[in-house]
Amino acid sequence: MKPARNAILIAASLALLAALVACSFAFGNRVVDLGQIIDAFSGRVGTDDGVAEAAILARVPRTVLAILVGAALALAGASLQSVTRNPLADPGILGVSSGASLAVVCGIAFAGIVSPAAYIAFA
Repeated sequence: MKPARNAILIAASLALLAALVACSFAFGNRVVDLGQIIDAFSGRVGTDDGVAEAAILARVPRTVLAILVGAALALAGASLQSVTRNPLADPGILGVSSGASLAVVCGIAFAGIVSPAAYIAFA
């Protein structure tokens, strides 16, 4: 690809990410508008009693976590595709899924694990 085309794609992707972040802040149990979002992050409280600001600031952790998890999954997929040199690679090719399942079954059978958190640790 040409460098100019890459720059346009990156700019479009960042603009889409910004729009999705704004939607993540706007929608929830209480719907807020764009002006309230800007007020919440600028430190200005609007005409309401700050409930909208509290609702927006409570949504920040889930939004940041969603971005980080998405980036981690993208990096994991890209690295798996580059290691196998296969654009259709999935975790089953290298036995990642089977190995995690075997570890959980061994943990249940031999270590007596019963909690979901322990399943995740063994996987």
